[in-house]
Amino acid sequence: MILLFGGTADTVPLANLIVSSGRRVLISTLTDHLDFSSLDPRAQRRHGPLRLDDLEEFIGAYQFTQIIDATHPYAQVVQSNIQELAGHLKLPLIRFERAESSFEGYNVIYVSDHEEAAKLISKRDW
Repeated sequence: MILLFGGTADTVPLANLIVSSGRRVLISTLTDHLDFSSLDPRAQRRHGPLRLDDLEEFIGAYQFTQIIDATHPYAQVVQSNIQELAGHLKLPLIRFERAESSFEGYNVIYVSDHEEAAKLISKRDW
């Protein structure tokens, strides 16, 4: 079985592709906010936080053979935990990332983090 860590709009189509190839998949998301209406009923899913300590037991219980990390690009702590876990358990890990969006032609201001964005917004006269 493949463990798919998700949380973006790409999660359900990716899970459906895995199931259609004849493989079993369990989707793990932090929240239950994704639209699962088009999810293949053969796919399993769970939601809620998994601490690193919990992950090893969780993976052993399901006998996963592979991990796919399709978490949000900014979920760096989770990504790091998934990498550490895959290395510890010697399971193959695939990192799925969607293509970057282009905002060319839009009036976009890029900032380095949330704090800089908040400061910029508070100073701007919209």
